[in-house]
Amino acid sequence: MEENYSFRSSLPRSLPNISLLPSSLVIGILQRFKERRPIFLSSYAVTDLSLVESLCQNIYFPVSSTSIGQITSMHGIFLFLLKEYQALKDSLCEKFDFKVHLAQCEKNFSMGLETFDIMIIPSFDNILGLTMGLLLIAKHLDIIGP
Repeated sequence: MEENYSFRSSLPRSLPNISLLPSSLVIGILQRFKERRPIFLSSYAVTDLSLVESLCQNIYFPVSSTSIGQITSMHGIFLFLLKEYQALKDSLCEKFDFKVHLAQCEKNFSMGLETFDIMIIPSFDNILGLTMGLLLIAKHLDIIGP
C-alpha cells in the first residue's frame, strides 16, 4: 500500500474543524498541575506550566485569533498529559472518559500537523507543535522512554 505524504492543501486556509476537549477536563488538568507537577513537564520539550496555561487561555478564552500552531501544540501537550494521568490512574480518569478524550486529542493533533500553515509559517507555536509530533513519533518507535 502506498501512502500519500502530501498536505491536504498547499494553500494557507482557515483552521480545520477541530472539536476542543471539554473545558472542565482542561481546567481539571490545569488544577492538577498545582497539586503535582506532571512528569511530562520535567522531561520533554515543555517545562513551563505557564506556557501550557497561556495556550489554554488563548484557545478557550481568545482575545485575538487563535493559530493552528496554538491548537496543535495544546493538543500535543494534552495527549502526553492524558496518557500520563491514565498510566498513573489519576482520579481524573474516574471523572472523565480518558479513552474518548485521548482519541479526540490525537485526532485534533494529527489534523493540526497535517496543515500547510504549521510547516511553512515559522512561529514558536508551530515549532512547538512540530516538536510535540516528533516526540510522539519517537515514543511510538521506542526511542524515548514511556
